Amino acid sequence: MQDLGTRSGEFSTGNDINDSGQITGTNQISNADFRAFLWDSVNGIQDLGTLGGRFSFGNGINNNGQVVGSSEDASRSEYAFLWDGTGMFNLNDLITPGTGWTIISGEAINDAGQITGIGINPNDQLHAFLLTPVNMVAVPEPGTLALIAVGGIGLGLVRHRRRQYDDRMIPR
Repeated sequence: MQDLGTRSGEFSTGNDINDSGQITGTNQISNADFRAFLWDSVNGIQDLGTLGGRFSFGNGINNNGQVVGSSEDASRSEYAFLWDGTGMFNLNDLITPGTGWTIISGEAINDAGQITGIGINPNDQLHAFLLTPVNMVAVPEPGTLALIAVGGIGLGLVRHRRRQYDDRMIPR
């Protein structure tokens, strides 16, 4: 057994673990403040922050190190979050507007990025949900576009020269 410790406060809870041994959970900061954390054997406990409020709870982690949970925002409302290594994002900002859903808590995330949790549906009832990310159409980077353009110009020149050659060689 290994004690994961705390960053501050008196207690922490571990809620989920991935295949790399990364753990997410919640760490007490003060009597009323709690923070979602990501723990690994190299860095120890890393505070994931909040959506602007006093607390966050880390509930699930996938093998990509993405964490889901719930957090209070500046207006003191609780919403589901996704933490992806670059920051914490309100899941309600990542879904299609106008669905009528308010996502309260992310409970688990798989390696494909699918998230399940608790939300309030359009009929104002608490229901489980499954969010499946939509694959974005890949837009080539500018460097790739430049290579495609140069290739197209080169192909056009080859065709032009071939036509000139054919015109000289084929009697009309």
